[in-house]
Amino acid sequence: MIMFKRGVFFLTLVLLALVVVSAVGEINVSNVLLKVSLHGSTNVERTISLSSDEGGEMKISVVGLKGVSVTQESISFNKGESKKIGIKFDSAGLSNGVYVGSVQITDGEDVSYLPVIFEVESVEVLFDVNLDIPPQYTSISPGDKLIAQLKIFDLTSGGTGNGLGASKVDLEYKVQGIDGQVLNSESDTIVVDKQTPITKALSFPEDVTPGTYIFSVVVRSGSSTGTATSMFTIKNPEEESVFSFGDGNGAITFLIIGGAILFFLVIVGLFVYLIRDRDKLFIELRNFNAQELEKQREFLLAQAKVLKERQKATPQEIHTQIVHNVRKLKEKHKERVVELKKLQKSGDVDEMKRRLAQWKRQGYNTSMLDYKFKQLSTNEMQKLLSEWKHKYGDGNKSSTEGYKKKV
Repeated sequence: MIMFKRGVFFLTLVLLALVVVSAVGEINVSNVLLKVSLHGSTNVERTISLSSDEGGEMKISVVGLKGVSVTQESISFNKGESKKIGIKFDSAGLSNGVYVGSVQITDGEDVSYLPVIFEVESVEVLFDVNLDIPPQYTSISPGDKLIAQLKIFDLTSGGTGNGLGASKVDLEYKVQGIDGQVLNSESDTIVVDKQTPITKALSFPEDVTPGTYIFSVVVRSGSSTGTATSMFTIKNPEEESVFSFGDGNGAITFLIIGGAILFFLVIVGLFVYLIRDRDKLFIELRNFNAQELEKQREFLLAQAKVLKERQKATPQEIHTQIVHNVRKLKEKHKERVVELKKLQKSGDVDEMKRRLAQWKRQGYNTSMLDYKFKQLSTNEMQKLLSEWKHKYGDGNKSSTEGYKKKV
């Protein structure tokens, strides 16, 4: 069975390699999308791997993007060699918002484009947005509509508290190509009370250029800026008429294409079978992170209630700590995803399962100690933890013991 899986996996890689070569020639890029989000004036560097089957020199440049640069504008390769290149992101001097473009890679004959999304958010985000494009709209035809599901929410409310109450926020919608050009742009103003769902529809003309596009949403309120992006494609109409034949060899062509499609579907099915467990683990982690975030928000609001009743902190101090702790928890969730992706890349599914089980065993309660308000006394914290232990205790000792020692 192991040898069978290895054989299928190898065959799949060969097929995918053929698809990549036919699409971008002899240039091979490790990423299909590069997306970076920064808060305030900061900078970060990401790396991508490039390789060439035949060797030679590649030219690398940034197209349509501000604040993004490459560490090397040209690289020489030996035959079959792979090298890494740095992509620098610097938000200094940039307005908050979404910047779209691409990294262009050329070897003199073939050209490949790596889509790049650069999100710049404010240091303090009061209102954020979730963006989801349903699967049936991730690939549309010219003249079709794009449907997107949005959810704008008040980060200070936690979904249960009053938060900032009914507040006006400004929304900006954009559709941009990977060359940075804006295809569609709209704006709107809505009132958000805790959270507000929106369905957004955008229409495209019949003569729109097929290709890869980025749909972005920016939500602004005062100095607060939150962002969300998603990628979709507009298909070439000629791709839909692939079975239209105009000569006497139509039947043979149909059989060849039909056989190729059948072979591809079988390989894809086997490939999906092999990666199914890894995908399920990411879904489990996403659900666990969402549950943890919701419970932590409730716990932060419970702490805030105690401080308000006993007048130990001002509303601004409480609000600042809530925003800080929510951001810190989200960063922890991102670190988990990165760690799981590294294990996925190495193919170590067993270690992925072990790590996810370890995070679940830790439970929600003990990690709440990391998000204690500094104005709370030891006795007040012990009382809150006792109430939370009774409410959310899952029977696992590791998630409910050790409060007094750790407070």
